[in-house]
Amino acid sequence: MADATLVLLVRDELPVRSVGQLLEMVRNRPGQLNFSTGGYGSPHHLATMTMFHRAGLPPNIAVHLPFAGLPPALMALLSGNAQFMITSTGAATPHIANGTLRPLATTGLKRSPRLPDVPTMAELGYAGFEVLAWCGLAAPAGTPEGVVARWNELANTALRDPKLRDQVSTLDYEVRGGTAKEFADFVMHDISRYKRLAEDMGLAED
Repeated sequence: MADATLVLLVRDELPVRSVGQLLEMVRNRPGQLNFSTGGYGSPHHLATMTMFHRAGLPPNIAVHLPFAGLPPALMALLSGNAQFMITSTGAATPHIANGTLRPLATTGLKRSPRLPDVPTMAELGYAGFEVLAWCGLAAPAGTPEGVVARWNELANTALRDPKLRDQVSTLDYEVRGGTAKEFADFVMHDISRYKRLAEDMGLAED
């Protein structure tokens, strides 16, 4: 139904101005920097692991502070318990605007309309880097195709409503929509990609 790009943030006093500088600091100070997420296996955690993997860094190069949701994870960054995090752009926007937090990159293949001056990870040399938060509708396996098709029709009709689109936008998501097969393919692609990441980084053993 909708998806959202994420943003890599650092505290304003951390002396880094780019993803490269952050990763160099992490590499030179193993186990000394903390990053917060909305939970183990969350999009924010997987995005951070993807960044480490693409940079050739082990998963424990920085200390993971998992929280039960993004608000306490963001608070950990703001309070100084964490030095960086990858999170949704919405709640972080006021802190970016006042300079408390510095955005280094976003995780979509296209720049975020909310942060048009912030480059994507793909632009910075990590080709194909894409980690999105998303939401969709699912039904139990074996649900008749006619029922799935009707729900899909109703959902896509609702997603064309300007008022609903505005509500979705306030939640920091972009409306998508599409067919049931497109969504199934998207989910399977995510599962395959993160399964490989978990195997490569040893995440499944944690």
